[in-house]
Amino acid sequence: MKQALKLLLLATFALLTGCNNSSVKPIDEEKGFDYGRIRNEKYSNTFFNLEMNVPKNWHPQNKEEIKELTNEGRKIVAGGNENTEARIKASEINTASLLVVFKYDEEDDVMDYNANFMLVAENIKNATAIKTGKQYLNHAQKLIMGSALAITEIDKEFEKRTINGIDFYQMNMTVDIEGVPVYQTYLVTVENNFALSLIYSYLNEEQKNEIEEKAINTIKHKK
Repeated sequence: MKQALKLLLLATFALLTGCNNSSVKPIDEEKGFDYGRIRNEKYSNTFFNLEMNVPKNWHPQNKEEIKELTNEGRKIVAGGNENTEARIKASEINTASLLVVFKYDEEDDVMDYNANFMLVAENIKNATAIKTGKQYLNHAQKLIMGSALAITEIDKEFEKRTINGIDFYQMNMTVDIEGVPVYQTYLVTVENNFALSLIYSYLNEEQKNEIEEKAINTIKHKK
């Protein structure tokens, strides 16, 4: 199941290289920047004024676990191409994985795919051509298609999807993992010079519906 765990990071880091702004300050040095916190099964973030549910008994990753996944994902998505790996690494200064959650713990003895979701922020202050999630996904799609992922399907057009008053643009894709199709959905919104991406991975409609009902569809701005 470790390969499945890595899948999230594979596509994610292809996405995050969409707007490499090396001239902006590191994202965590932005005034008031907040990675957020989880309390009472709810994630909240003061910097982005957001909150969303974290399903009971699911497993949020800590900073060290996210760092390990980041390092693994960078190498795998680059597929041995040193220039690509260097570009991905350079982009990391502008991005922050705010929340990474798996349904099962890595030590759990389960046969099911480890469904997962994450919330990622990217500073796009210098990417003046990107004003919407749709424009962001246009850039990201090109980089994803040029990655080492075995993509079998990917949306060419991006639908607008509004969740609790927040306007996202959505992209779906299918990746072949050792002969098994694994599905991913990307939801991207742009606010205050940041791209916020919700990314979730699943094996079937049942898993997709569970993630959306228990987590994705609960995201909202705090009052």
